[in-house]
Amino acid sequence: MKKQLLHLILSCFTISTLAQQLDNNYNKLFNRDYSSSELHVTTSKDGNLTLMQDTVLYFVDVANGDSLGKSVGLEKFITYPKGLVRSNDYYYLTGSLSKAGMTGQSSVLVKLNMQLDTLWRRELSNYAYGNEGSSILVNNSGIYVAGKAANNNLFIAHLSEAGDTSWVKNFNQTTFCNLTDIIETSDGNYLAVGHLDDYPLAYKFNTNGDTLWSYYEPTFISFTKAVAFERNQTEYVMVARNRFIVLDAATGNKKSETQGFIDYFDLEVRADTVYLFGTHKTKNYGGNQYPLVEVRNRNLDSLKSFQFNDNVHPLVNNRYSSGILLSGNDFACAGLVRDSVNLSGNQWNFLVSKFNANTVTTFAKTDSNSALKMFPNPTSGQLNFSQKIDAVRIFDLHGALIMQSILDSEYLNLSGLSQGTYMIETFQGGSVAQFKFILQ
Repeated sequence: MKKQLLHLILSCFTISTLAQQLDNNYNKLFNRDYSSSELHVTTSKDGNLTLMQDTVLYFVDVANGDSLGKSVGLEKFITYPKGLVRSNDYYYLTGSLSKAGMTGQSSVLVKLNMQLDTLWRRELSNYAYGNEGSSILVNNSGIYVAGKAANNNLFIAHLSEAGDTSWVKNFNQTTFCNLTDIIETSDGNYLAVGHLDDYPLAYKFNTNGDTLWSYYEPTFISFTKAVAFERNQTEYVMVARNRFIVLDAATGNKKSETQGFIDYFDLEVRADTVYLFGTHKTKNYGGNQYPLVEVRNRNLDSLKSFQFNDNVHPLVNNRYSSGILLSGNDFACAGLVRDSVNLSGNQWNFLVSKFNANTVTTFAKTDSNSALKMFPNPTSGQLNFSQKIDAVRIFDLHGALIMQSILDSEYLNLSGLSQGTYMIETFQGGSVAQFKFILQ
């Protein structure tokens, strides 16, 4: 009976963790334009939104969605921007550059300060045509950039914060291709995803750029942007057009695939929650198309969604193309819509939306009256508790559930876990407590 009750307790806490309420704070339409180029969004140092389309940066008040103006053009150091991130006091842009008197173009990475001064620009590939950097990852070990070097070649590069190139790896292909997203994995390696022709492609590589495995399969995704996240320490989820492709983290073998009528262009992950940004369609080809935000858990269960359809002309590619996490549980996204007015003008509007997922929590609330102690920390393989524990749940720092167990003991054996830092949630009678621990 006690075990059945504990199973129920663990299930209830899991449900409360995943409960969502997707509150839409605002939707703002502005900047009517003829360009349908992809829109990117990140944050400025003051927490407001920075949008990039073509060679212009636009600034938006995060509190109310009002325009704060725009930058001068960036064309003097980048011609076709394809990626934008901010890290600390700097913007990083990647894309391609066409220079006067130059045959073809170069893939470039550009570093700007918050005043939009160019600190440096680096050319990463230079072929006759088809060059562009498409994805950027900035972390403590430097800057990783991936994209295409000519239409039938790929590259991944690593640079220092000072712009020194550590290495550039090229991958010769047989047809058009690109790498559109890079993520850092919990084992200290990296995953780059994209497409080869109309099919999904992925490379797992280490800090030296050595390929650990690659994945390719002729399952149709068209040549749309692919993105990815780590579901747990054993699986990666590649999101490509309207498909979720689950890959084995150790081998790159496909474990499962699901598909539907939503095209996804970007995602963000916070703890157990995955925010997906794209287009809801009524048909795989043609039909109505509306910007969509979808909230799922790491098991890909759909929890909540938001669709924008106010005065939208539905028979074009309306979409949210980029999203960003904000403070607390807020997040924002941006994209493009054609409104139902002045259709002959073929004009597009920027759509900027902000949401408050105010019930999204990774862990249950700790009982502040709990006198429970946990030791040693760091540990080499066993955790001890000052009182008998009924049950535990352990999460990695991404918020993924690694294990849960009915314990009924003062000891927990960690022999099944890899070295690293974890969060543990303990259940003791009616009390819940949380601790961070290091397994050496």
